[in-house]
Amino acid sequence: MSDQKIIYFPDTTNPVFNIEVSKFILNLHGIGIELGCGYTGVLRGNITVDIDKKVPASICCNCTNLPVKDNTFDYLIAMHILEHVKNPKDALLEWRRVIKKGGKIILVHPDVFYTGKQKSSDENLDKNPYNKHTYEMTMDQFLNWFRSLKNTGLKIIEMNEACPKWSFYIIFEKI
Repeated sequence: MSDQKIIYFPDTTNPVFNIEVSKFILNLHGIGIELGCGYTGVLRGNITVDIDKKVPASICCNCTNLPVKDNTFDYLIAMHILEHVKNPKDALLEWRRVIKKGGKIILVHPDVFYTGKQKSSDENLDKNPYNKHTYEMTMDQFLNWFRSLKNTGLKIIEMNEACPKWSFYIIFEKI
């Protein structure tokens, strides 16, 4: 594990993170979990999860198999995570499992219309192999994909641009 600590919102070194968090922070009430937190966190007191053992997260694991009980959290934050998982539907279902009925999943995703597809020659992949994108989409593609799913037990209650010309956010509620 690194000696580096998690920096919480607002992060003076990361204006994009601050813009994205400002879009949904008023929806966070109760006990939360943050997936793929890396070295930035939204709220102190949240359980933090990361797959990278170097990150000082509360739990080190894959975000598609969380070692927590069903219906534990009031909200789950997944900022720039879904594009890294092999099966996004399974990820959403796992995330739904750990939030309470009426709980929220807050998802922030890069908009591939603006960011473009990740290149295999991306130098960041050498620094962090967990940064590989396996599922990239625009906001409209995401909405169409989600609508095609059956029996998710989730409904979208808010969806909009997160950071202009960079990302979008979706707030789901467990029904």
